[in-house]
Amino acid sequence: MRVKEVVVGNQVFNLGMKELEESVANKNGQWPTMELEVGDTIFQCGLVSGEKAIVFNWWGVTEVMNVVWTRFVFLRLGWPLFRKVECFTYASEGV
Repeated sequence: MRVKEVVVGNQVFNLGMKELEESVANKNGQWPTMELEVGDTIFQCGLVSGEKAIVFNWWGVTEVMNVVWTRFVFLRLGWPLFRKVECFTYASEGV
């Protein structure tokens, strides 16, 4: 499946769901976009205490080294009840 998404750096994930959403929604061209082929995906789920949410997460490999596609779906006890973010992210070697 080919997917076109915003590319965000791995440091964004340490800042929380709000910052990740803002980075993906950024329209001023600060973050590049890519269209890549996404291969096999891995599904995970868990609890995120800081967000007070249950999170469902898909990770997929791409043809570019160190770049993965990810989808987060949050079900939370606040408004909005449902939040979804998709993007490509990368990790530098040694991280």
